[in-house]
Amino acid sequence: MDSTETSCAAGDDIPERAPEVFVSYAHDSATHKEQVLEFSGLLTRHGIEVRLDQWAGHGRRDWYTWAMRCITQSDFVVVVASPRYREAGDGLAAADQHRGVQTEAALLRDLLHANRPVWMPRILPMVLPGRSVEDIPLFLQPHCADHYRISELTAPGVAELVDVLRAGPVPPGPALGRGRVLPPNSSSAPALRTTAARMATLPRDISSFTGREGELGELVDAVDADRRRAGGLPIYAVEGMPGVGKTAFAVHLAHLLADRFPDGQLFLELHGHTPAKAPLDPLAALGSLLLALGVAAQQIPTRLEDRVQMWRDRLTGKRVLLLLDDVAGYEQLRPLFPGAGECLVLVTSRRRLTAPEDIRSLSLGVLSPGEAAEMLLRLARTGASRHEPDAVTELVRLCGCLPLAVALTAGRLRSHPCWTVRYLIGQLCTAQDRLAGLHTEDLAVAAAFDLSYRDLAPDERRLFRRLGLYPGDEMDVYAAAALDGSDLDTAGRRLEALYLHHLLEEAAPGRYRLHDLIRDYAGTLAAKEPAAERRWAVDRLLDYYLHTTIVAAARVPRCAAVVYPMTTAPTDHAPDLSSEGLALEWLMAERLSLSRCVEYAADNSRFRHAIRLAVTLHSFLLLHGHWDHAVTVHRAALRAARASGDRIGEAATLNNLGYMQYMTNDLTAAAESLRAAHGLFAEADERLGVANVLTDLGRLEHITRNYPAAVANLRRAHRLHHDLGDTLGEANTLNALGAVLYETGNYRASMVSHRRAHVLYADSGNTFGQARSINSMAALEMASSRYTEATRNFHHAHDLAVALGDSLGEAKALNNLGIVQGTTGKYAAALATLTRARALYARLGEQYGEANTLIHIGRAHHLAGRYDEAAESLLLATRMFQRLGDERGMAKALTAQGRLRHTGGDYRSAWSDLSRARAIYERFGDTHGEARAVTALGALRCTLGDFNGAFEDLTLSHAHFSVVSDREGQAETLNNLGVLGFCWPYAGDPETHYTHALELARESSVPLEQGRALEGIGRCRARNSDSGEAIDHLCQALTLYRRLRVPEAEQVEAVLRTMGPPGRRGGTGEAGTSAPKPRRKPFDGRT
Repeated sequence: MDSTETSCAAGDDIPERAPEVFVSYAHDSATHKEQVLEFSGLLTRHGIEVRLDQWAGHGRRDWYTWAMRCITQSDFVVVVASPRYREAGDGLAAADQHRGVQTEAALLRDLLHANRPVWMPRILPMVLPGRSVEDIPLFLQPHCADHYRISELTAPGVAELVDVLRAGPVPPGPALGRGRVLPPNSSSAPALRTTAARMATLPRDISSFTGREGELGELVDAVDADRRRAGGLPIYAVEGMPGVGKTAFAVHLAHLLADRFPDGQLFLELHGHTPAKAPLDPLAALGSLLLALGVAAQQIPTRLEDRVQMWRDRLTGKRVLLLLDDVAGYEQLRPLFPGAGECLVLVTSRRRLTAPEDIRSLSLGVLSPGEAAEMLLRLARTGASRHEPDAVTELVRLCGCLPLAVALTAGRLRSHPCWTVRYLIGQLCTAQDRLAGLHTEDLAVAAAFDLSYRDLAPDERRLFRRLGLYPGDEMDVYAAAALDGSDLDTAGRRLEALYLHHLLEEAAPGRYRLHDLIRDYAGTLAAKEPAAERRWAVDRLLDYYLHTTIVAAARVPRCAAVVYPMTTAPTDHAPDLSSEGLALEWLMAERLSLSRCVEYAADNSRFRHAIRLAVTLHSFLLLHGHWDHAVTVHRAALRAARASGDRIGEAATLNNLGYMQYMTNDLTAAAESLRAAHGLFAEADERLGVANVLTDLGRLEHITRNYPAAVANLRRAHRLHHDLGDTLGEANTLNALGAVLYETGNYRASMVSHRRAHVLYADSGNTFGQARSINSMAALEMASSRYTEATRNFHHAHDLAVALGDSLGEAKALNNLGIVQGTTGKYAAALATLTRARALYARLGEQYGEANTLIHIGRAHHLAGRYDEAAESLLLATRMFQRLGDERGMAKALTAQGRLRHTGGDYRSAWSDLSRARAIYERFGDTHGEARAVTALGALRCTLGDFNGAFEDLTLSHAHFSVVSDREGQAETLNNLGVLGFCWPYAGDPETHYTHALELARESSVPLEQGRALEGIGRCRARNSDSGEAIDHLCQALTLYRRLRVPEAEQVEAVLRTMGPPGRRGGTGEAGTSAPKPRRKPFDGRT
């Protein structure tokens, strides 16, 4: 009888009736059903009456009635999370599948929505070992409501849930009988989990907002009333004609309501009526919204249905305000709706939205004459006393009381202090007769635009018309000068004139943009000019951008030699790009405009510009993490190359596209693009292109673990680069080859390859390559336990990456630095460094790097004795590698997880994890990884009493570590052999093993292994009756353990308390003579 049974038998506080619990679960697999059965048995043994279908008998039964009765009559319903339950609960299961659990989930959902206060505490989502919170159905709010995670199917594992079940309000009823009573548990339910921090992307509120008090009050009251009612909020649509101020009104309203939606306020332009832009499709819109929620680009699904599900999942239980501006129609809008909940959606549109959804529309009319007059005078910055009231009323009437027209007219009045309102009325009336050819929805708006246009000087009008041809959103004075064919000073003065007339907005100092309606107006005017003049202006602009981009790209690091010809005639004016910093700043500012130019050129038969701009931008987009953006750019360039029949351009673009697809983990598409590029280059006998593609194919085959093919392609590429005298290409192949050799355990050849690459990078002045090669060499130093040198070089690589703006290089250096810090016992520093690395990987969407970093975060938690945190990190890593299909990454995670489970006493799971890891390593030929798994297996065999098997495993792994000079690995295996020697004399003298381990651990500066060796020597001396030496070594071990703050300190303290002072042996002194015994916590020194 255990302690809990004893307390039950002795206690007097046995409940009169046990809680009744219905277990709702899906039949995912036979193993899952067995887990549910074992879990239910545990609850029953603790006095919980469980209702389970497997215990309901074998006769014919109306299962629907049975389940309904169980659910409604039980005190609690435990929902067992699993993939099939999630599918059924979210309504995604086919009608003919999982019918039982679909019925149960539907009933639970209806009960919860009908009476949340009653059913919220009664429905308890529960996650079994090996399952994830992601398996909980969305209606049970997996990320923003409590759930219960069962760490293991044991009494302690279910203790928290049992406490909740027993503490619930139980109505009186017949007694079930005595059950096991758990000891008091002070732990609380899991804390509320949220998916993202508060987001606020609303535009700045308009300080000069005028009028609309009635409409604002109506909507604010309606929102408050709807929030008080159950059932979620409707969609609020603000409709109206162009220029009526829909966006300004919606933004102002959103700021008034912001405090009611504390989890965030999001704004997204859908470009439903933006000239020269297609409406933002729902797939791209959801991508932007998920990015705003903090989802990394590579984690966003590619299918629309999956993005909709992720979007609604992330907003479940949240109070978020979403403002969608300029909607094209209902079909564009529908996928963006959040699921049921308390999120508010505001929409602006020029069209009336008719849909079956609960959409409440406000048709926003023009301002009242009084509001328009107030707006005019406020924006004109003139007092009402200066102008005749009737004249002001007439002027705003001619403006149609339309806010945009009023603002433009007020700007003209403000810029001409000597003008009167009467004079302006005369000008506006004259302009009305000349607008028949202007394509717009309202004459008053056209009159305001035309009047502002007429007020310009002829050369200013020409620039304004040509701005209607500009492909991008923002421009600077250099782009304007190129488009206009003028010098910088003249272009600057003309831009300023347009700005003062409210025909341009200043987005940032020195950068301008057109309002969408004004862009449409300017484009309409430009279309009337001769085609030759339009072509001349656009060609000048594209020539300017191409030349300047080539100059800027030459100042920043390149990733490879460019195959496509990049010569172009210089332009009349260009910004100062004399330094790497200035060039990088210009590329960052112009990135979106350059991308739009590529797309414009591809779609308007400027094929040469499209291809060359994309090829030139490739290195910049690659090195600075704009990988998704680069895929779009290269696809546009590919269209241009194919349309023009440019085979070399097509090959170069396919090469670049394939590399970006590789960076975004679209590996199948990457392989197709790279092979197509290889074929085109080979057909044209373009050897440099062939060499570049072979290098990228080698990288792709490396990540897919096809090491023989990777080595073959990289060596072929190296020979070609060498023969062509391409130093940068040769360095790239050597660096990539070194990475493959490292993965296969050939450290010596890997170091040679990286060193040669580093020399070549230095010779070519490529700082980016130098940073990467330094990081790679430091990793090899780390693998050989040269931690001082590795730490210095990781810092150097990190500093270079930061200076270059290379976020991926920074993440890699931080990850490796954190590994060294953890190995050398600096656990707090390691966790801080690794957390920074993980954040960078997540921001880039580099899931392989993030998963690998999670393994090392778990290992640092493990060594520091934080076992729950370690388990959580390793579980996340395992799932990420599973999703990525990376078996070797899985092996790393399984090895770390097996060690942790050994520490916790879950020997069966530990054996399974480590055996699977060893099998994967064997299949890939990774002898170093296999040695690490075998070392952990040897320690586990020792714990389980398989001494002969333990000796074989540890001897094998020690031999491998000796060959590759991995002193940390050698020290660990020797310490484990020392433990084995205590128990099994055939393993050799334990003190000899410990002494050798101590030497190696001190040479490699691994304090934890030093402590284990010192502890082992102390125990050997105690067994040999050398109490003084024993205490001395144990005290040294204790000092190290305390400095490291590891759990081993507690055991050594306990041993020292049982031993007498030096020179004395007696009674309790024998406690120090035994070998370290298997134990769960603290860490037992054998892993």
